[in-house]
Amino acid sequence: HIGSGASVIASFQQTLWTVVPMSSGAVRQKTLGYVYGGDVVRLFHGHMDECLAIPEAGSENEFSCVMYETGAVCSHARSLWRLEHIRTKWAGAFMGWGQQCRIRHVTSGRYLAAVGDGSVVTVHRQKADEASTAFNLLMSKDEKKQSDAREDEGMGHADIKYGDSMVYLQHSATGLWLSYQTFETKKRGVGRVEEKKAIMLVEGHMDDGFTFSRAQEEESRSARVIRKCQSLFNRFTKALDSLKTEGRTSPAWQRISLSEVIKCLEDLIDYFAQPGEDEEHEEKQNKLKALRNRQDLFQEEGMIALILETIDKFSSYKSRRQFAHFAGEDAANKWDDISGYLYLLLAAMIRGNRANCAQFAQSVRLDWLVNRLESQQSSTGNDVAVRTNQNLICDNLLPGRDLLLQTKLMDHVTSLRPNLYVGLLPGSAMYRKWYFEVMVIQYEATTHLPPVLRVGWASTLGFVPYPGGGEQWGANGCGDSLYSFGFDGTNLWTGGKPKQARITNEPFKKGDLVGCALDLTNSQIIFSVNGVKVAGFFKDFNTEGMFFPVVSMSAGVSCRFVFGSDHGRIKYGPPEEHAPIIESLPPKEKLRIEPCFYFGELSKSIISGPTEICEYQPFVPNPVSTSHIQLPAYIENVRDKLAENLHETWAMNKIDQGWSYGEARDPERRINPSLNAFEKLSLAEKKYIITVAFETLRTLLALGYHISVIHTEEPNNRLKMLKLGNNYIQSNGYKPNPMDLTAISLSEKMQELVDLLAENTHNVWAKDRIKHGWTYGLFEDMAHKRTPHLVPYNKVDEHIKKANR
Repeated sequence: HIGSGASVIASFQQTLWTVVPMSSGAVRQKTLGYVYGGDVVRLFHGHMDECLAIPEAGSENEFSCVMYETGAVCSHARSLWRLEHIRTKWAGAFMGWGQQCRIRHVTSGRYLAAVGDGSVVTVHRQKADEASTAFNLLMSKDEKKQSDAREDEGMGHADIKYGDSMVYLQHSATGLWLSYQTFETKKRGVGRVEEKKAIMLVEGHMDDGFTFSRAQEEESRSARVIRKCQSLFNRFTKALDSLKTEGRTSPAWQRISLSEVIKCLEDLIDYFAQPGEDEEHEEKQNKLKALRNRQDLFQEEGMIALILETIDKFSSYKSRRQFAHFAGEDAANKWDDISGYLYLLLAAMIRGNRANCAQFAQSVRLDWLVNRLESQQSSTGNDVAVRTNQNLICDNLLPGRDLLLQTKLMDHVTSLRPNLYVGLLPGSAMYRKWYFEVMVIQYEATTHLPPVLRVGWASTLGFVPYPGGGEQWGANGCGDSLYSFGFDGTNLWTGGKPKQARITNEPFKKGDLVGCALDLTNSQIIFSVNGVKVAGFFKDFNTEGMFFPVVSMSAGVSCRFVFGSDHGRIKYGPPEEHAPIIESLPPKEKLRIEPCFYFGELSKSIISGPTEICEYQPFVPNPVSTSHIQLPAYIENVRDKLAENLHETWAMNKIDQGWSYGEARDPERRINPSLNAFEKLSLAEKKYIITVAFETLRTLLALGYHISVIHTEEPNNRLKMLKLGNNYIQSNGYKPNPMDLTAISLSEKMQELVDLLAENTHNVWAKDRIKHGWTYGLFEDMAHKRTPHLVPYNKVDEHIKKANR
């Protein structure tokens, strides 16, 4: 008998001793294929390809339910479980019939448990009591066929065989059977699918049995590494958060060891290290295969996302100095090591793995990575801070390098646009809702590819369509860049990505009339086909720059722009509050249709580049600012006289144009109640005229001119009044009496001043009109507040200029 001491007590009488190994590695060699305690397994539902697994990492119900899943999950780490004896004699003893065990999820470290309402969940090890987590392994639900519980010596008996034995799991405390509940759910891109959720039932189903499948050694080792790393990184991110809010005395920060974090990062980098160049080919391929499996397992369990989150949290401390301010100098000494190791680990986990690298093909992830690499700590160089991969970019990624193999040819697409530009600029006279139509004249395929016709809007900010990449934003046609928005009859296009907008997949056909409405107020683009509105639309896009209509089409396709007015009658519109795009054409300018990209006359060896985009700017009136001007007292005395003479001159001109006095204004009969003596005008009219006179005097000073009083000794130097005929007398007895200025001649300098004042008068009027909601239009429209005079002064009609002068 081997006791606690080192000696053996035996009698000298001749005795036969039998030595039997209680636990030995030889037992495993003799009974291959049987289940032992501590084995990492997958629990397959019967002999089907459904296995027991927890939901994906990061999902809302990750730990609140257990599912029966099929497909790729059978190779994921979230379907790995470890069988643990509850009463242990030998940790690696056989799992026999009737024995109690606990089933532990490998990557999360949580235990399978049954709760009061019959649900099956996973619980933290600190809450995993025996009553909720103990299960019996039984060969049948029939009590008569169940083997009696026995107390086996040593390793026990080899009862359960991998892939062969059908095992039923019974909850020890309640006697309920582990079964499933089927329900329907809807998944994006798939539709309605049937899912199975693990639950505890009194009787369950006939097919509640499980077969065990042993996990590969590499899988089980990776799963254990995932669990340890998840725990450490989660604690590290919580510690970084608490460091900012609670300081270095926070419990979360006290529990973390930066040395442990560094050693974990070093171990992980070694764990994902590429095989050496000097290794044999076969050995190298085996190691590469194992490495890919590790990378896949870590990705499936959300470890890459966790590392990205850790980098984000750690990078929120912008520099070593800032980290030292929060964590102290001792912790700051490890700043560079942790920062470098995090990026090295990220690179090691995605290197050579197409699926993991593809995550960074998403614009959001790529922007994130570039922003991190552009930070100061991620840059290096000689005398100049550049990214470490700059030489690689210069050597391999220049536009002149032909890196990609040609896989297929695409039809050449031509883009055309008119010289009609609309935009959103505060304080401008530009209308904000526009509409045009495009008629399909021909739509035929000339190659094996379907014809291309996209109709829409593009922005001068970046739409430069030409084949191939390069500077600015190269695009093949409308909708291939983020600066254009197109519709091809079925899909909406922007950024090179289609989005189905119509239920039917019918392309355009000859005779179709496509309507395109742009609403810059609400940042919205709507399309219609033959008057029927398309369900999909663009919304909340960038409204910077000027927008213009554009069509992109391949050979065999022809169409016609319909802009309204003399350039085609709009048939199905425009929609409410929208105006035909032709009304945006500036005055004195001819409509042109021009290609966005023109190759030139190749037969004459003349090659042209992209057509220059017109730098058209909406009219924003900018009158001279007079808010800082103070009039001298002697000039203010002139104000009222100037105001009265302005009224008298205006009245004389009105009567010359055929207007007469009346009680109510009537433009059709040319009756105006303001044809009255200045002192008899209403207070509002007087105030307006005096304000005009006052602002005119202030404008003179603001333009840099000086006003002075000339004292002369000449007699009769007073200005005379014009003597008008009796035909100027109105029915109220009023006759205009303006000053006679015929004897006064203006020099060239004064003529320049007159033009400046006239232009400023136009700008003041235009700004007031825009303030009250008026916009530019081809015709005067009082109802919709549109006027053709809201244009720069150099484009105003001559009679308006004359009146202003």
